[in-house]
Amino acid sequence: VGFKRELIKEVKLFIVDVVNFRQDFDANGPMVEGLDPMEAVDRLKKFQQLFDVRKRKWVNYSSGEELFGLTVTQYPELEKTEQEIQMLDRLYSLFVNVITTINGYGEFFWVDVLTQIDTMSEQVAQFQAQCKKLPKSLRGWAAFRDLKKKIDDFLEILPLIQALCSKSMRQRHWQEVMTVTGKTFNLSEDVFKLQHLLDADLLARYEELEELTSAAVKEEQVGRE
Repeated sequence: VGFKRELIKEVKLFIVDVVNFRQDFDANGPMVEGLDPMEAVDRLKKFQQLFDVRKRKWVNYSSGEELFGLTVTQYPELEKTEQEIQMLDRLYSLFVNVITTINGYGEFFWVDVLTQIDTMSEQVAQFQAQCKKLPKSLRGWAAFRDLKKKIDDFLEILPLIQALCSKSMRQRHWQEVMTVTGKTFNLSEDVFKLQHLLDADLLARYEELEELTSAAVKEEQVGRE
């Protein structure tokens, strides 16, 4: 009888705790509107840990209620939070993976980029496929839009990166690239990295740069004839 009375008492306190937890999740959790995605990742980790503590209590109290023949208390706030955390984990796991991978590509020295083009293309295309498989309910979220844009932009820019890797690109062509982008590059092999180009907002000047690389190829062909 003492255990049963204690259980009923603890469940009453837990019901209040669950409501407060959900209010905290709504006000300060990873789903707050306009949140920077990397901040959301940190919040998700925090609330995942807080949820796990409550999940264990939820399971234990439910087992106790069944044991004593009591009505098993429902916690719709926890059920909703669990579903949202699982969805968020899928989204942000992919988000962190994409950001980490593409940032890693930026560290390639330019002289090594051509040999990595196919690998980068295949990997980011896989990310794109994973992104498309995410639940439709996530597609209105800022993190999903940021993720999709990061992937799409990188895949769109890869053909231009490949064109810029061409041996027909001479020093004068790179001077033109700097003029078009408004950026200055140190083209030394031990300095110039892919990130320098990724930071130059190539998509905004895509057509001009595409014409420039095409002209470089034609110049080389004419020079051979």
